[in-house]
Amino acid sequence: MPLHTATPSVDQLNRGTGRQQLEAAAREASLAKLPMEATGPLAAEGTKDKKPSVIPASPTNRQRSVAAEISYPEPDHYLTANECKRNLVSSGRNFYIDSRFAMCTGTKVIQEFTGRRGETSGTASFLLLIRGIHRQA
Repeated sequence: MPLHTATPSVDQLNRGTGRQQLEAAAREASLAKLPMEATGPLAAEGTKDKKPSVIPASPTNRQRSVAAEISYPEPDHYLTANECKRNLVSSGRNFYIDSRFAMCTGTKVIQEFTGRRGETSGTASFLLLIRGIHRQA
């Protein structure tokens, strides 16, 4: 499930509405396998996300002229788990690219516990974050 997927209550799961929400989120999550920006041999292996991982702000003409005159610092080589989670949840996207040296993806796993009669008795969930970082030499 995407990280922003809400965990349904036990009552919602027993009524069936919670399961429908989870199935819809699972269908949506299964559509995209790779970030839209993937290139090279990996890009031919699967379907790409339809939404970009990062939407940069459009620079103004003044910013463009200033940018041509300055040199840029080396981009970040590190990405914290909290930064990854915050950006994935707030954007609703499957991938977050901090710089060309740091990106992440994540998923939410929701477990449902059922009783002897098949009714839901509880739920548990956890987040799995995968960070790709190229350390400086």
